[in-house]
Amino acid sequence: MPRSTAFVAAVAVFVAVSLAAAASGSASTQLQDDNQTVQLTAVVDRFEGEMAVIMLRKQQAQLDFPQEMLPDAADEGTVLRIQITADLLRTEQIRKQQQKRLKRLQRISQ
Repeated sequence: MPRSTAFVAAVAVFVAVSLAAAASGSASTQLQDDNQTVQLTAVVDRFEGEMAVIMLRKQQAQLDFPQEMLPDAADEGTVLRIQITADLLRTEQIRKQQQKRLKRLQRISQ
């Protein structure tokens, strides 16, 4: 799998696991400045080629993540603190831009 595809796949899985963790209450969730933040604790289980297998113990899930994106000190058994923040303000800005483009395209096609 190409590196960019692996990264996108890893992020998609990670976000899905994080959202499930937030919904189940097994991760700490806090609001900060219009952003939704989920904090998780994970452990590097092993390396398979260029991918690190990261275990999210409380969620009983694993994540394949590009090894090159981990801190240099990360090795098997390293505990990782992972924070994912949904930027709600930027998300809304992008949605508005997309709606404007769609309306413009609809006017052009009529």
